[in-house]
Amino acid sequence: MHRQLARFAALLMATTMLGGEAVGQTAACFPPAPPGGTPTQEPSAWRSVVVSRDAHPDVFTQAAPELDFSLGRALGAIIASAGAADSQPARVALLRSMLDTLRQESFTHPETGMAIRVTPRPNEAALNPQDMLRATGRDGFRPVAVFNRFDLRDIQGGDCGEHRIVYAKGDGQDQLDRMTLIFEARIPNGTGRPEACRPIAEFWQRLTDPGMSAAAVASSLAGFFFRGDVDGDGRSDLPDGGAVISARAFSAGIGQVRGNLFVTRGQPARFPWELREWNIAVAQGQPAFLAATVKENPLPALWRAPASGDPSGMAALRTAFQAEMATAITDRLLQPEAESPGLRSLTRLLGTLGAGFPGRFDAFVSVSGDRQEDPLAIVAPALRAAIAARVAANAAAQACGTTAEHVLARAGAMTCAGCHQLSVRQNVASDARWPDVAGIFVHVDEGGRLSPALTDHFLPHRRQALRAYLEETAPSLAGPASPAMTQLFNRRTH
Repeated sequence: MHRQLARFAALLMATTMLGGEAVGQTAACFPPAPPGGTPTQEPSAWRSVVVSRDAHPDVFTQAAPELDFSLGRALGAIIASAGAADSQPARVALLRSMLDTLRQESFTHPETGMAIRVTPRPNEAALNPQDMLRATGRDGFRPVAVFNRFDLRDIQGGDCGEHRIVYAKGDGQDQLDRMTLIFEARIPNGTGRPEACRPIAEFWQRLTDPGMSAAAVASSLAGFFFRGDVDGDGRSDLPDGGAVISARAFSAGIGQVRGNLFVTRGQPARFPWELREWNIAVAQGQPAFLAATVKENPLPALWRAPASGDPSGMAALRTAFQAEMATAITDRLLQPEAESPGLRSLTRLLGTLGAGFPGRFDAFVSVSGDRQEDPLAIVAPALRAAIAARVAANAAAQACGTTAEHVLARAGAMTCAGCHQLSVRQNVASDARWPDVAGIFVHVDEGGRLSPALTDHFLPHRRQALRAYLEETAPSLAGPASPAMTQLFNRRTH
């Protein structure tokens, strides 16, 4: 396999003179976009994509039961939508099913059948679900933000994007005792019509009304997440009915719950930051969390050269991964260079990047802070050479001065660990670096504070994508999506 990659690289390198431009010619292709303000400076204007505890402290602390955003209510909504009776014991049991997965030492990959080893997380597994369901205390989880990921919608009309609630453990004062849970509910669209998502987009846009009180914002969001109601009449307006927070929304192939794990008991080297993922499965009317692969996170071993001790099946999987990485995935990561100069910017680059790693390559864990998960550090020489050859054969990439190292940095940034930590300040283009998380690791912390990566790049891009959809689906303008708008959608940011 590696000899084939090397021959492929040598052939392309030897034949590269592209469009009359010599390889190595560079240009500033991704200039910073004009400042768009940050959510903390214009809180109401940014509610179309995020409502956080930091900017809107009263939204998540309303006393009325119908405005409750607690972790318990989210679990209760999942239980009830599965057809089971919601109760405190049922909520404890559902949460316990998640914690029990953290004791396991291996999981079977659903696509390859391979047994994938993981390191157990005994500290998180030992948490008391009843304590987690309290909104106060060291182990209590409380809502810190909701996010509109309409930009992740299927542009063919299969769904209306992801809509997220983020819960954080404690107050974040102990930096070695942290955990977050992100409920990422995808809204199915059985109609298959992209315009069926318009009421949801309009709902989020209406939240930017500066005259809305905290209680009104809370009421609107609670109605949306727990009833599917976008117009305040108490009935679901989602294309397939039901609520946003439901068992179906987190089932395999639809949505997921993700966790950032850093309960170290004073041993961060032994228990580093890990990211896990779960789906909801319903058996005999009872929902439970099942460990799932962490999407867009290839097994680190797939980047490397063969090694003794590789488990059965790893060699063939590695061959397939490296062949795809050297061709189709590299091509996808170079798509920003192909855009017209008038569209290119740093924010658009960061917002539209996508690797599209096939699910058969995914791991069950993403470890942040470990360079043994960073493609730049572990890539096999033959794979690096093949990627370099592919880049050299791309005229737009050559004009922008893009290199194999930039492609590898982009690939790493698409993983959970990369988006949160490993890729910070890495060069993803000749004139662009991956943005910072300002030392908080997560993109929204226990106080609802947002990372610079969000405020400066990801959120402006998402707001632009929402506006573009509303403009292009306006009754007088309805028609096929323009190529420029199409590229605003379908990227999963970790």
